[in-house]
Amino acid sequence: MHAQLFDTYSVEWGGVPNRDRPVMIELAGNLGLDTTTFEDCLNNEQVVTAVREEVANATWIGVRSTPHFFINGQSLIGAAPYDSFQRAIEQAKEAEE
Repeated sequence: MHAQLFDTYSVEWGGVPNRDRPVMIELAGNLGLDTTTFEDCLNNEQVVTAVREEVANATWIGVRSTPHFFINGQSLIGAAPYDSFQRAIEQAKEAEE
């Protein structure tokens, strides 16, 4: 499902008015997932609330896209190369010493 969502974002869903939900259900069915269970999850108010809270928290700390990483308060946005992570980790270690 993860791969299908990324492959079809901005083509089949992702801000296409009134299409996101039906497309996700269709993708789940095409993958052989139990669409009744999938829809139950989409309709579960606790799940909806949890997702909305996560989005609000991410927005509050400045996350606008994924992937987005924080290493000791330093923000790394996007699919950063290994060297960027290594540098950020080394800087964080030095700051603590």
